[in-house]
Amino acid sequence: MINQLFWDFDGTLFDTYPMMIAAFKRALLKMAIDEVAIDEHDIYVTMRQHDVGTAIQKAAAFYGIDEQTLRRLNKKYQVEMVEAAKPFDGVAEVLAFVKKMSGSHYLLTHRDNQAKRLLQKFDLLKYFSDFVTSDQEFPRKPNPASINWLIEKIMLIVRQPL
Repeated sequence: MINQLFWDFDGTLFDTYPMMIAAFKRALLKMAIDEVAIDEHDIYVTMRQHDVGTAIQKAAAFYGIDEQTLRRLNKKYQVEMVEAAKPFDGVAEVLAFVKKMSGSHYLLTHRDNQAKRLLQKFDLLKYFSDFVTSDQEFPRKPNPASINWLIEKIMLIVRQPL
C-alpha cells in the first residue's frame, strides 16, 4: 500500500501561479518593459515546463535587460504577492484522509520556508512529517538528492523498533 506521499507546493497544493505571473510582470514593468510586449501566457508556460529561473533567463535575453536585476525584483514581488495564495479546493480533505489512513505527507519544493508559513496559515502544516525547501540548498529538481534525502529519513524511521 502506498502511504508516503510527496507533494510539490506551487501549483499542486497552493494556487500560486497567478501571483507568480503577476510578480514577474511587475518586475518587467519596473524594468521599463512595455506592458504590451509582455506575454503572460509564455511566462506561465516557461515556468510550468521548466522553472522561474528559466523564465528569467529567457526574458532577460529577449528584452535585453539585466538578468540579476530581474531575478532580484521578481523574488521581491513574488514573496509579497504569494502571501495571498490559497490552497486548492480539497487539499485539506485529501491531506486529512491520507493521515487518517496512517499515511504521511512530505513537502518537496523549490520555494523557501514561505511554503511552510502558508501551510501553517491554513492549518495544513500539521499533516506534514518533513520538508525540503530551497532553504536547505539541495540541487534543484529533477536532481534526486532532495527526494533521496527524504526517503532515507523515512527508511530510518521505518527501520526503528517499536
